[in-house]
Amino acid sequence: MDETGSRKYPVDEHFRFQRRTWIVERVGWVVLIAISLVALTGLFGTGGPLESGLVTGKTLSIDYQRFERRTRLARFIFRFSGGSAEHTLHLNDAFRNTYEITDIQPRPAGGAAEAHGYDLTFSSKASSPGAVTVWAKPHRMGVIHIAASSGDAPPLDFTVLVYP
Repeated sequence: MDETGSRKYPVDEHFRFQRRTWIVERVGWVVLIAISLVALTGLFGTGGPLESGLVTGKTLSIDYQRFERRTRLARFIFRFSGGSAEHTLHLNDAFRNTYEITDIQPRPAGGAAEAHGYDLTFSSKASSPGAVTVWAKPHRMGVIHIAASSGDAPPLDFTVLVYP
């Protein structure tokens, strides 16, 4: 009798299906071990090499965290270039719908929450390099596509993953 073929007696056995199931199971083991090793190395964690991102445009650069926890405050640093006395920061609707701003340093001179996002105005001083830090708490999970712009420049797009 062929051991690799399917048998009907005493139990209905399907060896080909069983072998495919074993292969899928072993691939799953390898994936789980790889995820565990990546987590142990801290690749995506705080201070890890893939944790922070930087987007640079003509008038604005953004330093942000690519991976955020829903239970933790997120930090966004917006740096303005140009010597104007006043800087305007526009954050899109995805930012407004995902984050609750808890603090802005320095405080904006003016601001408005509109249907298409936030518009914040900052007056720059000679001693200030034109950097604004926004602390916000995410209130939903998922992949968030955020756009930020300063003045009439085209918006800078970046993506943040918020996980539990």
